[in-house]
Amino acid sequence: MADIESIIKSLESLDIPASNVPYAIREDSKQDSEQRATTKNAFIDSPRTAWPEIKYPNLRFTDLENQLRQLLDLMRQLNQTDATDEEKTYIFEALEAKLQETQRQLVIVQMIGAKAINPDASVERIRDNAGVRSFERFGEMNEDRFNYYVAKDRDKAKKVMESPDSTPLERLVAQEFLDGTNSAGAPPENFTHYELEKGTLDLFKSDLVTIYPNLATILSRDIPEKVNRDDSLPYFDETLDAFGLYQDGYCSRLTEKQTTEENPISKTIDVGGKGSAFRGERINPLSIHEAVHLLRSRNALAQESPTKRMPSYTNTAFEEGLCTVFEQIVTGKERTAGQQYYESIGFQLGLDRNGQRRNFRETLELLWRRYAIIDGIKKVDDIHAAKAKAYKTVLRTSRGNAVDARDKSYNDGDQSVKKWLLEIKDLPDQQRREKIEWVLSGQFDPTDQDAARLFSTAEE
Repeated sequence: MADIESIIKSLESLDIPASNVPYAIREDSKQDSEQRATTKNAFIDSPRTAWPEIKYPNLRFTDLENQLRQLLDLMRQLNQTDATDEEKTYIFEALEAKLQETQRQLVIVQMIGAKAINPDASVERIRDNAGVRSFERFGEMNEDRFNYYVAKDRDKAKKVMESPDSTPLERLVAQEFLDGTNSAGAPPENFTHYELEKGTLDLFKSDLVTIYPNLATILSRDIPEKVNRDDSLPYFDETLDAFGLYQDGYCSRLTEKQTTEENPISKTIDVGGKGSAFRGERINPLSIHEAVHLLRSRNALAQESPTKRMPSYTNTAFEEGLCTVFEQIVTGKERTAGQQYYESIGFQLGLDRNGQRRNFRETLELLWRRYAIIDGIKKVDDIHAAKAKAYKTVLRTSRGNAVDARDKSYNDGDQSVKKWLLEIKDLPDQQRREKIEWVLSGQFDPTDQDAARLFSTAEE
């Protein structure tokens, strides 16, 4: 009979990537990269096209079908173990998360096949099914929060309309955004949006420096205004060292990608060598963000209980929120993370117009005007930049050309973490710092009662 540890090892051996990875281009494929760029430009320049024609070379039906079968088999094995109900529930949810992600990917493959055979077949029904699968995994939208964000954007647009300094182009774009969102509802008066005041940010910054004294040196580094990617690695390594990770074999490395991200398997921060130079002010918050991901991963693997080595079901949102809020703590600058993705998904669902859904094009048309209002638009060339930015956002919230709720996790996590920090901020210093160390001890969401109960021994 299988035990918990063998089931976890079997799951790890499947090497199932994060749910966004299968929609990416093949690693080191210049052809894929060029094809994506061509698709983007063609779509932006074709206003009558509803959905971009994107190829997904990493989505393979046979691989996904085998993955699904193996996950179901692990679930059956789990039921036969003599583990506690608490452990079974925790592991079952981890398996269920991967199952739901795999099922969505299979639906996308089905949709691609249906469209290839007959563009008029039941593509929209399959597209909706893919969206349902995604919300099953990442949770439903909070319509009040969506309305709150849209109301904020509409206020900005109204200010553009009222300002005597606005150009005719700025007023036109603002009016078009207002017209496109004129059915949006207002959040209720008792709606709470969680934010951290400067004093609260400073309090938790003091806690982090007390727990990790070498962070004080990191935060006082003299960093140039611009840092080339290949010159940035020592900064990332110093941050890893401040969290006690460098001596455990963690380091940074340059990759052929544009993005910078943590890689717990290789124990690295992968710095995208093809990206533009870093702004110096981004080095500290970015390196701390990625280091905290690796810190929680390392601490999870060090847990004696095999169950605690697994991320909890809602960890994705909480951990992204935690890493992003830590950025705000060390910079002293409060911001709302993931708002653009939350609004993009809400617009796709038609939350502002009684559920009348929008396709990729219709969502992009709203979002580029939102970006233009926020970033400023002085000339026609700025429109293309705003459209390119909006395209990237909608692409992330509609992977596979269907609603993908994954990236709302940034905003869900932002609000969840801030709420949790506000709940513990008035504790005595030592207790509050123990809470922070506890939440860094594994990959779990302390606002999830089941996960918090399982990890409660770490507080003792």
